[in-house]
Amino acid sequence: MPAFIQLLEMTKFTTLAKPKLLMLRTHGAPTAGWILMLMGWFWLGHQGIQLGWLYASGVIPLVLWWACRIGAKQYARTHAVASSWVFCCGLGAACMLAFTGLNPFANYDYAALNTASVLWGLLLGLTEARSQSLSNQCAQSMWYPLVAAVCVAGMWFMPGAWSGIGVALAVFACVGLLVSHASSCDAQGASRAHARWSEQLAPMAMGLMMATVWQGHAWCAGTGWSSEDSLLIHLLLMAGLPAIAQWLINRTSNFRHVLHVNAWRMWSLALLVCGSILLASDVAYWFAGMLLQAFAWAFHCVKGSTRSDAVREHWVLAVSVAGLGPAALLWVGLGIQQQGPVVLQITQLFIAMLSACALLRMLAAKPGPFKKAQLKV
Repeated sequence: MPAFIQLLEMTKFTTLAKPKLLMLRTHGAPTAGWILMLMGWFWLGHQGIQLGWLYASGVIPLVLWWACRIGAKQYARTHAVASSWVFCCGLGAACMLAFTGLNPFANYDYAALNTASVLWGLLLGLTEARSQSLSNQCAQSMWYPLVAAVCVAGMWFMPGAWSGIGVALAVFACVGLLVSHASSCDAQGASRAHARWSEQLAPMAMGLMMATVWQGHAWCAGTGWSSEDSLLIHLLLMAGLPAIAQWLINRTSNFRHVLHVNAWRMWSLALLVCGSILLASDVAYWFAGMLLQAFAWAFHCVKGSTRSDAVREHWVLAVSVAGLGPAALLWVGLGIQQQGPVVLQITQLFIAMLSACALLRMLAAKPGPFKKAQLKV
């Protein structure tokens, strides 16, 4: 009889715990993905400057991380990848990050950092492809990026959490949430690779902004901003504005159904043109330009999508199109040491021209109400 009661109690506990575990897996995995993305931009950029300023102004770790993230994401969208790869990449990245914080390996810090960047990028790319990208996660809930931003900001202010070992523990904790979510996605079919070049402009502009946070902090030393101010402002721009935009769309449901997906693209491209022009001008207009580019990123994140909206292309072509961002960052890093912020301003003009061309092409097409979903730029 006691054995029967014990079995009944265990069954009751399992029944009560299962919804909580399911909720943790459902909401914890997207939040962990956002934490990995935000922490990658800030921590790898910060460590790159400290350990490898002589190598392309410290952007090499971010270039490797960004490129591997794009390649893994586009490959996993068209090929079946086992969840064990997610765990292996996460475990390897955590180990390499821990090495950067250990004194016996001080001479190999930069090599360990670059290796961790590659594995971290592969980990994030695989999980993004399985969860239909961070943009769709933001469309599902505005709380994911906000919670992730609070966690990253807390790590900056917590003693020891911003070290290599602290970040390694955080990455390993995120991997635990992501693997539990990824294991339920092994049987999913392949989706379509995204090879539309105009769709990569907003992520490229936002990526360049995030990748040059610490270089820009040195250029704007006269404004009186501290490192904490720069971190919090860029967290607000990348994670806060998409959440705010999603909240506004949810509050105005009628307005959301009136505007088609191409209307959001046009708004994103228009804001991108204006923001890039301001960033290519005087330093006094940089903050306004950053704000407009962040709004363009927000529109890019929260806009809806349809199956006819995707372009069926080979994953290699999709990687080459999406690789404009890492290539531009490498070019900026190589030129900053000699030319300073002028190189970044030239890159912003290039983004403005590409965005203007994409916007004019969309306006010139003038599709009918039933063909808007088929418009491909």
